Amino acid sequence: MNLTTVLLPGLDGTGELFAPFVAAAPPRCALHRLRLPDDRVRSYSELAAWVQARLPDGDVVLVAESFSGPLAILVAAECVRVVGVVLSTTFIEPPLSGPLSIVPKVLPGWVWNQPPPEFLLRVFLAGGDPALAAALRRAMLGVRGKVIEARVASVLRVNVTAEFQRLDCPLLCLHASRDRLVSARSAARMRAVKPDADFVQLDAPHLLLQARPQEAWLHVSPFLERVGRAPMSRVLDGCS
Repeated sequence: MNLTTVLLPGLDGTGELFAPFVAAAPPRCALHRLRLPDDRVRSYSELAAWVQARLPDGDVVLVAESFSGPLAILVAAECVRVVGVVLSTTFIEPPLSGPLSIVPKVLPGWVWNQPPPEFLLRVFLAGGDPALAAALRRAMLGVRGKVIEARVASVLRVNVTAEFQRLDCPLLCLHASRDRLVSARSAARMRAVKPDADFVQLDAPHLLLQARPQEAWLHVSPFLERVGRAPMSRVLDGCS
């Protein structure tokens, strides 16, 4: 079975940060990177319809990080051509806990006109890596503040537990031991809902695919091989 691996980006939505992960990909791995639309505010369900309409022909595996995790779950729940899903440092319910969960709700709208300061991105997302934090900030500068604000609001009210539970395709869930944005509670919740999925924890910050691309591929590559060898048992009656 020929597979295309579709990459769904984090909060910035640009896909630019996938560069290290793409560069570390094994030979003959067909990758299709999507940039999420930022012309207007869209809900998770609207983004799912947008992604589904733009999937390449044939069978696909979705690789989704952070913000796009719920998006990949919604797409996979509706599209039978999605034959596998890789979720990296993501969630099925609002991921923030404690004081962090309150902060985005009380920030004034004008705050989102500029990305967060680089030192905050370095501490909470990049594991102290200044180059990775700078790359994230550059990517966010290319996205309208209203869109970022709306995506954060979507994260704070998302619940795709039911869709996640009913997925019948293979699942690989990557979690970061040094994730300072998505709480460990999120990984525990996903494991409780889908105990038959493959769960892997890597020594990495939130931006796992960027900070540890080779290590990530050590788990993603065999997953893709296994999915590619699996017989197709679902009725192909959706996601034309």
